[in-house]
Amino acid sequence: MTIPEMPPVPCVECNANVMVLRAGKVRPYYSCRGFPRCRGRMSANADGTPRGKPRTLALQAARKAFHDEVRRLQPLKRGNIYEWLAVQLGIPQDECHAGRMGMERAERAVAVLRAATPDTIQGWFDAGKPPGV
Repeated sequence: MTIPEMPPVPCVECNANVMVLRAGKVRPYYSCRGFPRCRGRMSANADGTPRGKPRTLALQAARKAFHDEVRRLQPLKRGNIYEWLAVQLGIPQDECHAGRMGMERAERAVAVLRAATPDTIQGWFDAGKPPGV
């Protein structure tokens, strides 16, 4: 893999160091040059370009909470949960993905998911997908 010349990427957590592109098990990722003192990390595409929104430790925790809530609502299909949630948040379904969410949207998504039950979501589908709140 040839990695293109990239401008320096500042650390999303400490802002004091530059992120370094590293090889991962599945795809490359950026991590803070100050590791292990700083745990700043950001996903990268296969070509080494930054992927998605950079994550701080707080955003990483919010995204984990998001996934925990989605898992709680299964056995509903994950795609159905995301479709319902996108309507509730008033966003396109392709943006209803943890990796594309910033802190504010992730926290709002978690709050909406925590208030939901599998029956609530299934009822929405059974009613013909009425507009969200």
